[in-house]
Amino acid sequence: QGFIWNGADDNASGAIGVTVIAEAFKATGIQPKRTVVFANWTAEERGLLGSRYFVNHFVKPERIIYYHNYDMIGRSVDAKKTDMAVSLLFTDTWTKAGALSTQFNKQYSLGLNIQLSPWDKPTGGSDNASFALRGIPIMWYHTGGHANYHMPDDHAEYIDWQKLEAIVKNSFLTLWELANE
Repeated sequence: QGFIWNGADDNASGAIGVTVIAEAFKATGIQPKRTVVFANWTAEERGLLGSRYFVNHFVKPERIIYYHNYDMIGRSVDAKKTDMAVSLLFTDTWTKAGALSTQFNKQYSLGLNIQLSPWDKPTGGSDNASFALRGIPIMWYHTGGHANYHMPDDHAEYIDWQKLEAIVKNSFLTLWELANE
């Protein structure tokens, strides 16, 4: 007997985040100064196929200034209790990433417990690697592993909606600032 692998956290939470942020950009009714591309990739677990294809076939990859990644942004360690913890991994030379996220978290009382993690080579197994390997600064929101990771019981009932919403708000504010500088 087979299973349905819902993937609520890995990675429906990230796909939802990207979609909601794109909708928020549109809802402002204002055209940002920079072009912003919103994309959900496929085949991360098969070798970053979607993001790698994009980076390798983008007409002018040198015009990609930075990349935001959302891989597993919907869980708390204890699925029954919000902890508001999120790791923000970013290219260590791009200090603005951590500074803006911290600023907006305080300014808008989002309540996130942001763990800043500057990284000299932010590659790893998530889609940010395709960009980092090309020297494009990255910013990656991630709420960590859990017992349901890559299991058929990664269900929506375990999603920490309060945390997910705060991460999406923080990211929208950060991206809006960067898109208009």
